Amino acid sequence: MKLLILDTSTSLCGIAITDNNTLIFEEEFIGRQIHIEVLAPTIKKAIQAHGNVDAIALTIGPGSFNGLRIGLTTAKALAFVYRIPIIPVPTLDALAWQLDISNFPCKILLYSHRDYFHYAEYFLEEGSPKSLKTQFKSASEIIEEDDLPIFTNEVEKLTLLVDNPVRMIENVQPRISSIAFWAYKNKAHASTDYYTLEPVYNAVYVAKKWTPPAYIQTELSK
Repeated sequence: MKLLILDTSTSLCGIAITDNNTLIFEEEFIGRQIHIEVLAPTIKKAIQAHGNVDAIALTIGPGSFNGLRIGLTTAKALAFVYRIPIIPVPTLDALAWQLDISNFPCKILLYSHRDYFHYAEYFLEEGSPKSLKTQFKSASEIIEEDDLPIFTNEVEKLTLLVDNPVRMIENVQPRISSIAFWAYKNKAHASTDYYTLEPVYNAVYVAKKWTPPAYIQTELSK
């Protein structure tokens, strides 16, 4: 089974092709707002070099609001044209599947904005990481819940937000290999229902009324 792997859930944009879980193409880009620039050209390059794929696996969320939309829209377009299924991979699961079994139980945190993180508590079930529910809370709320080890993509930001120097907080970043591994193990989740497949935002984004800076208000009042 040949998979096109896409990860646009964070500031890292990853594109890869795996053939029966063997990596045959991989490129990664890091930076804010780069997904829309590099995703389509790199996918074209990958498919031209290695041929058509049997399915598309991508991180479905939680994660970057814009990144998730760009990734899923691109995946849907390709899947519709080639008539292939999409395998949605939960972003936190992709992070958890990188860890050694000795690290469980633990919490996986994915930074959202300000002092908020997406997170879930993971434990082992039949040798594989499992979680009960993905939640969305502030860093201090998460830290105060219990003493479980924490793995996050933003160690520095989390440690700055909380005062808990004795807590085990370690780094974990998205990896194409773990996304591919999850997809191969969970092929039953493949879907051709392109119209109802949506990103898992896991947070309510509320638009706030813009308040002009003081100097602009002064000019407007003249």
